[in-house]
Amino acid sequence: MAGFTSGEGSFRVNIRKATTKSGYGVPVSFVLTQHSRDSKLLRSFESYFDCGKYYPGDGNQAGRGDYIIQNLQDITEKLIPFFDQYSIYGNKLLDYQDFSEVVKLKNHGAHLTPEGLEKIRVIQQRMNQSRGWVKPEPAVTVTSSEELSSKGIHQRRHQPVAIKNIVSGQTNSFSSIAAASRYLAGIGVKASGHTISKYLLNGQLFQNYKFYNNENKS
Repeated sequence: MAGFTSGEGSFRVNIRKATTKSGYGVPVSFVLTQHSRDSKLLRSFESYFDCGKYYPGDGNQAGRGDYIIQNLQDITEKLIPFFDQYSIYGNKLLDYQDFSEVVKLKNHGAHLTPEGLEKIRVIQQRMNQSRGWVKPEPAVTVTSSEELSSKGIHQRRHQPVAIKNIVSGQTNSFSSIAAASRYLAGIGVKASGHTISKYLLNGQLFQNYKFYNNENKS
């Protein structure tokens, strides 16, 4: 598990609006992605950790799958003790250390105060900007609603899409709407492909996210 995570694991921290004292929630999640041929291995982690869930890819992502843990108690009591014992290597170790710090802050209720939330925001930005699973803003090309409306819902589900978090200002780019939907599920945000297509078309905000058509597939 530690070896796979060093290569294809993601420790994710999200900040979104919620009915809390600070006005924001901080869902955290762990995502391990592997080729579909390794689906049995990913599914075995469900029983090994007695938590999390395997999500097979679809559409353009049919050749891969994700094992995701997003329950805070499971992350605290099962995932973190595991990685504390079996160390990750490289830059991913720094991500894990930051992730672990955010989990600790959440468990102490720091995310419910403006000061604690700001501390978490600083950690989140350090993880996402300097260690690599978030693409920079210039990669996004915005397509007008008229252009989007000329395409069918089914076709749009397989188009490249970018998601901008208007709170942190960070943007993630994905090869398909299906991949974007899986990413959001991994950080505790429920948004089906149909929902993402709808908000792509009307240009409105979904919670604290803005969706863009991303024509740049590089």
